[in-house]
Amino acid sequence: MSRRPAMPGAVVLVAVGAAAMALMPASPGIAAAPTAIGHSRRAPAYTCDRVDRTGPGSVAPYTGSGNCQASGGLPQHGPLFDEFDILDRRSGGQSVRCSTGSGFSGYADLPDSVDGNYCSPIND
Repeated sequence: MSRRPAMPGAVVLVAVGAAAMALMPASPGIAAAPTAIGHSRRAPAYTCDRVDRTGPGSVAPYTGSGNCQASGGLPQHGPLFDEFDILDRRSGGQSVRCSTGSGFSGYADLPDSVDGNYCSPIND
């Protein structure tokens, strides 16, 4: 009976990882998921000429105004119920991420404005 030489553990891990990656479907959802090194996915966004804080607190209401455009499947009019960003077109302008908190997350009335509840600055 002949003995096969043992494969080093690192080689086995690389082979298993490569096989797993080959079996994964390519999809935008997977590409946008958080990674192990701390990069977070980008939320759907409204991009407006300006973004202004409209209330107090570390998590506050913000309004995007002027020529607002939706991306990522966000509605152009009506209440919002999911996380979204309001991006400021101005160089150096403040962009924010808004969440649901308790209730709806905001209201869109494009192209004039989008209001976000429970928003905090994005530190990109």
